Amino acid sequence: AVLFEEDTPLDIIERIQPDVLVKGQDYALDQVVGREQVEARGGTVALVPLLPGQSSSALIERVGRLYEASAGSEEDEGSPVPADAPTRRRT
Repeated sequence: AVLFEEDTPLDIIERIQPDVLVKGQDYALDQVVGREQVEARGGTVALVPLLPGQSSSALIERVGRLYEASAGSEEDEGSPVPADAPTRRRT
């Protein structure tokens, strides 16, 4: 998983040059941003089944809430991610 601030992950895909790009099956191959770039380098785009009741967005939100709840605790002193870090898009 990679966080990015742009509207699409195309720039980060071009920089990272992944061998595999994974999206949920709620996308069609022709809708996957970066597919052409990955496949042009011999990589693969995988569309994986969605799991009922499971969501990457919900997982990211839960992790964010847990982080916010722990911000300010002694364990988080010196954390590399500031509490006021901007919200980012995910792919």
